Amino acid sequence: MIDDTAKTIIRPTAEALSHADPTLFEMIRYIRHVLDRHDPAEIAHNAALVYLAMFTAFRDAKLLELDWAPSLSLDIGDREFEIVISEVS
Repeated sequence: MIDDTAKTIIRPTAEALSHADPTLFEMIRYIRHVLDRHDPAEIAHNAALVYLAMFTAFRDAKLLELDWAPSLSLDIGDREFEIVISEVS
């Protein structure tokens, strides 16, 4: 008997993007656009918004039952930023 409740682990690679939905490339271009800034704090802020948008979309699609996301650490220039999302609204 097959256990349909078993967790499936997916490990995507950058190479897999070449076979992905073309819309993902538009998303990547947009993310690069909002991160193309000179001020590290502005880059970190925009990265936080992208991160929040991703988790909000997953939650809205009912793929995620959490109202929070794991923290994300970024090194930008000579500064370190930690993105903490405690509640996805």
